Amino acid sequence: MALPASDAFTRANENPLATGNWTQVPSMGFLQLLSNAVEVQSVGSDGCQYWNPDTPSNDQKSQITVTTLNTDTNKCVGPAVRCSTTVQSFYMIRALGPLGATATFKLYKMVTGTATQLTTATKTINAADALRLEVSGTTLTGYIAGVSQATISDAALASGRLGIFIFVDVGVPGDAVADNWTGDNLSASDTLFAQACL
Repeated sequence: MALPASDAFTRANENPLATGNWTQVPSMGFLQLLSNAVEVQSVGSDGCQYWNPDTPSNDQKSQITVTTLNTDTNKCVGPAVRCSTTVQSFYMIRALGPLGATATFKLYKMVTGTATQLTTATKTINAADALRLEVSGTTLTGYIAGVSQATISDAALASGRLGIFIFVDVGVPGDAVADNWTGDNLSASDTLFAQACL
């Protein structure tokens, strides 16, 4: 395969998410495909899987559409970038509901199993909004529906794969659901667009 990559998840259920194209980030939980969308395999699990057919450049972007995100600090969903294939490391958006109201939009890093919040903002996230995370050099930019929401600099992770992160600690797996993933290298036009949004 070749980038750009995409997965609409329109196929038979998979538990865990397609081992053909998706691989579990080491020491993270699995995701599953259910009813043409993606959620965690089980409650109490941080699910993160990366797209394995393609190795992107170090400057990259990952995007996922939110379909369900119920109110609770223990439920979140978002894209991931620079996912390691060998250790528990990646950058991610952690979007927390409720949808259609005052939600929380956070940028995080996971470095060998230690999660650190990089920035947070109070935003409105609606069902069917696309969440996108871009990384260029040491600059991370998070978007909701194509609009820049937060930018931060961090040099902990230099490279890796494109992925998806979902977490549900209480409730049911269907409390945080995503669909329509895309991932690609970050182009010059993307970088200029991000700068114009700041």
